[in-house]
Amino acid sequence: MSLNKFNEPVFYLEPDRQSGQSHRIIDQAFFNQEAQAYKSYSGQTLEAMQERYPGLKVGDFNDLMRAKEAFYRELGVYEIDEETFMDGLECLPPLDWQRKGYAESFKLSELITGNIAMIYCRLGKRFFRFYDDVSLNWEGVAHRLDRGVQRIDAAKAAAAQPA
Repeated sequence: MSLNKFNEPVFYLEPDRQSGQSHRIIDQAFFNQEAQAYKSYSGQTLEAMQERYPGLKVGDFNDLMRAKEAFYRELGVYEIDEETFMDGLECLPPLDWQRKGYAESFKLSELITGNIAMIYCRLGKRFFRFYDDVSLNWEGVAHRLDRGVQRIDAAKAAAAQPA
């Protein structure tokens, strides 16, 4: 059996797209030369840890962080109500708060994972939220929001059509 060697190995669980849960890193993994196997910090083998965490795998930390960031970006744009928008605005000091005409956006200052922030937007009387890189500029936010709103509106129109 050939084992993959990782620069920064970790034990992890795959994402659960249904619940919106990204990859979960459970523990750091160490390669045991004598056993030719990965073990946890406490010395448990992958097989022993799989009893507690079915589906547990070993992967590279940096690869998983990139996968986590991609997972959140792929979740799309969601329409929210004004109260949810205001809760986001008032819970922590906003990052990159901008207003231009009838549009407004800000990023939650507590990052979700890596460089991923929750981004809140207002277009007139409609409110939205999505995840993306904290460094996304105003034009990038507007572009991402435009594509998301088009999808939301198309889905609403399709749902309103008689069967």
